[in-house]
Amino acid sequence: MVGRILIVDDVATNRIVLKVKLGAACYRPMLAADGAGCLAIARAEAPDLILLDLKLPDMSGIEVLRHLREDPTTRDIPVIMISAMSDPASRLAALAAGADEFMAKPYDDLLLMARMRSLLRAREL
Repeated sequence: MVGRILIVDDVATNRIVLKVKLGAACYRPMLAADGAGCLAIARAEAPDLILLDLKLPDMSGIEVLRHLREDPTTRDIPVIMISAMSDPASRLAALAAGADEFMAKPYDDLLLMARMRSLLRAREL
């Protein structure tokens, strides 16, 4: 399944590692280092799925997610929120803001790929 995946993380190493893993799985990764970059790329490129970090330098991932859900051009893009914070409050806040999934770092690569495939398949339908 080929899909354009937007990776949003302020840590360059995290973006690069995910880019390599997703590229090896035949996805087409795009990268953003902050919330503003995410919103601009999401509006211009309409990715098939977004992997969004909770902590970004210019705004929180929750704020970015709210902007995505308010915009008619981006509201239906599946979003997996990724965070080093695994507390229930962070998870609930992400899901309440419209995240389709929440995964705590370190996450299992196989589980991430499975959830991505599931969300992409659901979007195709």
